[in-house]
This record gives sequence, structure tokens and C-alpha cells, in this order.
Amino acid sequence: MADALKDTGKEIVERWHERMPRFFYWIVVTCSGILLTAVTINMAVPQLGGELGQWWQDIYTPVLCTCIGIIAVCKFTVAGGYKKINPDDFNKT
Repeated sequence: MADALKDTGKEIVERWHERMPRFFYWIVVTCSGILLTAVTINMAVPQLGGELGQWWQDIYTPVLCTCIGIIAVCKFTVAGGYKKINPDDFNKT
């Protein structure tokens, strides 16, 4: 069980560092820009003495969560497909 968990952790790290398809790269870049812009607006406007509207407070958290989720999914998508899993490698309990 511990070895399987360790292997899963290694695969997650490998997928994060692998080269992703170009289409997903551009999605990550776009979502990162949206994420940084939203955080900047949320931090800068009150510091400059302005007030954020209720509509902004309503959409801020969903925008952040959506962008973070999209980035995570794109980063785990590996160019060239996935490794084939041999079902005999797993213990059947």
C-alpha cells in the first residue's frame, strides 16, 4: 500500500513537470493572466480607496477556483498520452 502511494506521488510530480500539449499551454497562460488580473483588482482597488461592487464579490471566488482547476487539469495532461497500466500490478483485495 505504501509503495503504491509513493508511486502515485511520483507520477503526479512527473506529470506536473512533463511537457504538455501546446493547446493546453495556451489555456494555462490565459487562465494565469485572468487569475493574476482578478487578484490584482481585488487587492488594488481597496488600497486605492475604492470600493468593489457586489457583482465583483459574487464572481471573485468562482473565477479564482475555476482558473485554478483549469490550470491543474491542463498541467496534469501529458503530451503523448498516458502510460498504459498493467492490471496485474495491483493487488486485488
